Amino acid sequence: PQIEVVYHSTPEAWLALADQRQAIRTTGVYEQHFAGWYAQAQARARALAEQEFCAGLPTAAFIAERRSELEAERVRQQEWLRARAAEICGSLAPAAAVQASLFDLSDAPTPKTALATGWAALDDPALRLAGFAVDVAQPARARGEADGVLRIYRQRLAALDERAALRPPEVVDLGALMVMPLEKSGISVVSESVAC
Repeated sequence: PQIEVVYHSTPEAWLALADQRQAIRTTGVYEQHFAGWYAQAQARARALAEQEFCAGLPTAAFIAERRSELEAERVRQQEWLRARAAEICGSLAPAAAVQASLFDLSDAPTPKTALATGWAALDDPALRLAGFAVDVAQPARARGEADGVLRIYRQRLAALDERAALRPPEVVDLGALMVMPLEKSGISVVSESVAC
């Protein structure tokens, strides 16, 4: 039979063909009327869907918008982590100046030594929480909370990374609508439903 493939951009264009009131018994319909030419029609429908639907998508604009949204979410996650690190570990310990001796005649700048050492002196909130979580001098409950915050943060970043890995749109077969004419004298329409 002559195979004509037509692209419908909306479901409304073909839904009338799937009217439940016109349903017939499907036993043997595919084998009798579609098996001989369906594979060729399916390949042509896929090619047309890729051409009409996928190629017409505003892909560059979508990708730029999506990346911007994901970057904003990444910034929010960093802010959340910094706030949680301050709640659990306390504020970042400032460095203190060392008083020069009365008889120090050097013009060199006064050296500074940090009051805090180890994890408490780290500016990176993830590193501070990681150090806090393994510091046995801290309460076990607070160490567990720090570990939990880090796990949540890493899971959220992994999810953002997965969402940022955008692939080109692809056609996925959803199924086929097999339509028989009312007079049952031949085949009138086959509609391959595909989406990107």
